[in-house]
Amino acid sequence: MHQNIPNRIVAHLRCYVDDIALAIFGRFQDAVPGAIFLARKLFALLASAELVVSRKSTAVSSDPEALKRITSALAAEGLNLASARSAKGLGIDAPPGKRAAKTLNKRAAATKLKASKLRFL
Repeated sequence: MHQNIPNRIVAHLRCYVDDIALAIFGRFQDAVPGAIFLARKLFALLASAELVVSRKSTAVSSDPEALKRITSALAAEGLNLASARSAKGLGIDAPPGKRAAKTLNKRAAATKLKASKLRFL
């Protein structure tokens, strides 16, 4: 395949992963250290694969104190995550502890409307 690429051009293969969710459930005293440990591991695995974590990465938690402890511990190691009560992404909405059906239903309705306007030849 490479022999068919002219020498005067440079080609880069890029792969974008939209969402990776690390969901942790449990008691505060167990979940917070567990989340920090697993997030460190996830960041290390991504770095070892030479993958870049977006600056827009966000941590969400149903417990504000847990969120603060997790993001502070990770930030101290240079692993910066924004913190929010909910996160809205391109493919999935992620409020902790509840279903995010409102946006999903809006997207489905918009898709249905677009599909109804299509005409087949």
